[in-house]
Amino acid sequence: MKIHRSIGLATALTLVALPLQAQERWTVEFTGGAAAPTGDLGELGLNTGLAFGASLGAQVMPHLAVYGGWDWVHFSSDEVVGGELDVEETGYALGLRFQHPLRGEEGFPQVRVQAAATYKHIEVEDDEGEVVTDSDHGVGWEAGAGLVLPLGERWMLTPMLRYRSLSRDLDLGPGAAEVELQYLTFEVGASLRF
Repeated sequence: MKIHRSIGLATALTLVALPLQAQERWTVEFTGGAAAPTGDLGELGLNTGLAFGASLGAQVMPHLAVYGGWDWVHFSSDEVVGGELDVEETGYALGLRFQHPLRGEEGFPQVRVQAAATYKHIEVEDDEGEVVTDSDHGVGWEAGAGLVLPLGERWMLTPMLRYRSLSRDLDLGPGAAEVELQYLTFEVGASLRF
């Protein structure tokens, strides 16, 4: 509960500190793509999965924005005794995003680099969709890079490559053990500046 309050307080202070008169300071973005695990989840082998998310960004300096968002990532697993298991990671991110035009002028493609703290949990479900085990929420991290391709004055296309990591205690057999979920996502987003 303490981490919920800390994240909420940090978000509120950041948003209150932003000047309200500037136009096109905000960005909303929806992303979707593929997620490729870089290893197993404990003894559970994972296959390439899907990732979807949404974020809201607020520009705090000419090329720097604070962003917060939510995402859902789904992996199927290799066959295990008793059927197949699915692994889902859901949660929140709060971080910084740096964007700069490739040629130093607005209207050209931009390079984007971002990093965030995440607050997520891992769920393992059976082939009927019932939750087998669930970790508590915990802090992880993500870092990514990509391009911002203008599609007009306010719309942008945002292909990104992100690396995410989360360590949690999860009961996948005889008792709970710490597992690490690490994966790369290739996402394409649609972004609106307002």
